[in-house]
Amino acid sequence: MFRKSHSARETLAQAAERASDAGQRLVEIGSAMQEKAHDAVRTTRRTSEEYSGRLRDSVVDYPLATIGIAVAVGALISVLLARRWD
Repeated sequence: MFRKSHSARETLAQAAERASDAGQRLVEIGSAMQEKAHDAVRTTRRTSEEYSGRLRDSVVDYPLATIGIAVAVGALISVLLARRWD
């Protein structure tokens, strides 16, 4: 009986150790994923700021073209929505 309980304890200890190792691995994977997500956010933010700056410069450099484009897009959306509601 002693051997069975000792064997059961060893099996339980091994299972606990494996579970602990698996938990630690999950923590490491989670940390790596979190860092990748932060990097993606930083890259996206940087790219967005670059495009915003370019757009702002284009609007300042070509105000009439910007107004024309805005009117054309508005007219297109108006036509598309009018067809949808008919």
